[in-house]
This record gives sequence, structure tokens and C-alpha cells, in this order.
Amino acid sequence: MLEPVKKDIVRNNIFTDNYLRTTFAADNFSPDYTAVPKNGATANVGNQELTWYALDSKAFNVNLYHFTYALNKPRYGILVWLVTVIDCPDEIQNVRLAAGCNSGSMWWLNGQEALLLSGDRDMIADNGTSARLTLKKGRNIIRGAVINGPGMANFCVRFVDEKGAPVKNFSIRYE
Repeated sequence: MLEPVKKDIVRNNIFTDNYLRTTFAADNFSPDYTAVPKNGATANVGNQELTWYALDSKAFNVNLYHFTYALNKPRYGILVWLVTVIDCPDEIQNVRLAAGCNSGSMWWLNGQEALLLSGDRDMIADNGTSARLTLKKGRNIIRGAVINGPGMANFCVRFVDEKGAPVKNFSIRYE
């Protein structure tokens, strides 16, 4: 996860599709949506130099408030970028990326947009699901952006099969 990009966001009801797409394009750490940053590396977003952190969450969700608090960074009015590498021993077809977040988020798989969650929402697991996707054999890159104004910020993301069951036959790493 990248340290939070500080944003002047007074209300979460501004998170329309257009607002999110425009903000994520403007406050992006890299135009390469398959880039995998290294733990401890820095990135410039606007006039902010931010550090990447490897995080292994044992919970089903990641609490961005706790993450930013631990770093002594802003906890409200933030945009957080996320990157995860998934290694699949075989191709897995007809999966859906399922995500939940407080406020807005956008998710990409292997450089292609997979899911946009707009509006001011509560974090509920599987609050939104993508169209059918294919996890290719080998390395797959998930990239996410979560944005929030006032209030708590957290997210969860996973892949589910055609029956809605979690996809488990892959491994996850941060580099």
C-alpha cells in the first residue's frame, strides 16, 4: 500500500463515476497499471513523496484508518493506492473480482479496469462484483485505489467463482 495521498474532501457524496475516474487519473503514481512497486520504494503523486509498504492482513478487510494512524499520516480526506501480485498455477476462467469499501474505489486486473465502486458507501464484503474475468496462468496484477473523505476507510477484495465461492487455488505476494 502506498502512503495516503492527501485530498481536500469535505463530503463523500461527490464520489461519482466521473469524479473517481478523473481523480484516479490525476493523482496516479504510475500510468503503467501493471507496475509492481517494491516495499520501501517511494513514488511522487503531485507534490507529495510517498512510501510503499508491504502489508499482510490476517483479517478479511484492511482498515486504512489504522494503517494511516500507525504512520502518523492523515486519516481522513485520503486516496490510497494498492498493488498485489497473484500467482496462478493454472488459468482460472469465469471468476469475478468482488470488493467492498468505505466510500469509493476502483480496481484493475492486469492493467484493465475490472470494477468501479462509486458513491458514499459502507464497507460490505462483496458490495460490488466485476463482469466475468480470467486469471491467467502465472502472474496477475491487482491494482486498486480507495478514496475517502470524513469517516472510516477500509476495504476488502477477493475473487469468487461462478457459484459465488471464494477462489483459493492461487498464491499472493507483494513483489
